[in-house]
Amino acid sequence: MKKLVAISFFFLICFIYSSAQVEYYQSGKRFRKTDYCECYRDGNVLMGVKVGVNSAYMFYGDKAIRDVYNPSLINPLPVGGIFVEFPVWKYIKLAPTIEYKGIGTVIKGELIDEYSLSSRTVNFNMPIILDFPISETFMPYCFIAPEVDYSLGGSIELDGNKIDMGKSNMNTVNFGTKIGVGVSFIGWAGNTKMVTRIDAGYNIGWTNTFSDDEIKGVAEALNLNMYEIKGTRQNRGFEITVSFGFALK
Repeated sequence: MKKLVAISFFFLICFIYSSAQVEYYQSGKRFRKTDYCECYRDGNVLMGVKVGVNSAYMFYGDKAIRDVYNPSLINPLPVGGIFVEFPVWKYIKLAPTIEYKGIGTVIKGELIDEYSLSSRTVNFNMPIILDFPISETFMPYCFIAPEVDYSLGGSIELDGNKIDMGKSNMNTVNFGTKIGVGVSFIGWAGNTKMVTRIDAGYNIGWTNTFSDDEIKGVAEALNLNMYEIKGTRQNRGFEITVSFGFALK
């Protein structure tokens, strides 16, 4: 819980900083005649929502496990959250984001019919967006986003048997990076500037998601006796999201 509070506080500061930047630059106290100030008055600071799907799976570091158990790449889990987006330099933007995100894996193999792990997480990420302006209404872009997942629990199912997943089955805090590409459409919703972003990304987890109990062999897990944990288990996933951002004035 302390880790969640600390992470939440960090991203709260990012949100407050973003909002403060809007008021600061709109007041015209600095860079009054520069494009940087004009971009704020023109409504390039956005707040919005994001929805999508994460086709999640896990990468196992132990080759012996990979040879026997094959993760399915079709495992749609929900993604949804809120963000603030603001420019930091010309076509580069930051978009601190807080979202709910499903992670996990579905595995089929020689010794089992089907094994599935599904975890609910609070995800904190910071996309760094590079726009490639084609016109005033259309912009392709690429992005990279460091991210942190905080597990809220979930479930594990093996051949029809199911248990609740807790701290003994998943490392609570996991770090990773998402990279991807997308397109932006700029328009108006009434008198408010609106930016719609559609992007596709790939999640790369860096943390071993096996818990200490799993590594020690004392966790409650349906498949624990099927293999000895020797390697790592890391988050992966193909993610598609749609974002709707509205200019702050």
